[in-house]
Amino acid sequence: MTTDYTVTPYRLSFTFGGLLIPETQAVLALYAQSNDWQTVRQQAVEQGALKKTRKSAALRYFREIRDRLGVAYQWERNALLHGPQGDCSAILLAVAARYYRVIGDFLAVVVRDRFHHGPNALESYLLRSFLEEQATSHPQISSLTPSTADKLRSVGMRMLREAAIADGPREPYTIVRPRLSAELTERYCRHGSGADLAHLLFSDKEIAACQ
Repeated sequence: MTTDYTVTPYRLSFTFGGLLIPETQAVLALYAQSNDWQTVRQQAVEQGALKKTRKSAALRYFREIRDRLGVAYQWERNALLHGPQGDCSAILLAVAARYYRVIGDFLAVVVRDRFHHGPNALESYLLRSFLEEQATSHPQISSLTPSTADKLRSVGMRMLREAAIADGPREPYTIVRPRLSAELTERYCRHGSGADLAHLLFSDKEIAACQ
């Protein structure tokens, strides 16, 4: 498979949380009732629907979730609300990888290669090295403070652990393909993209068969 990794600026704002599974489901449920983001914002921030102790934290979570959902397919949104609970982490990983291309590129370039060709092990230094390598074509990485870069690595690895891609109690983690139901697998094959499938660690042969 040939994947087009055209150089576009990376979003580098994933410095808290992880996949935000319960928070995203809560926001989606509110949105399904009103179909209006301003109303959801009011409920999430002012009325405490996200159950955050501070309004500033609730607003931060709301904005992050709203922005990620902006790149989600409608069927992904529906599946998060009405599909098997076990599919949620894989869907939110696919959405996060689409929104944060640096995570998607790391999954497609580093994690997928290790999963299919070995060594089947994942450690934090691999994400650190990947970010350092990408700084040549994405200079905004070089402008990160050390503490922000540490947060990006920590949250990025947390996403992979929550999606059960990085399996095990400690590093080195074993790489495991995200668990998708048969229905969700078919959805990504028929209505997703080759990049989505790469982010979910499908092999080149599997992607070709889907497409």
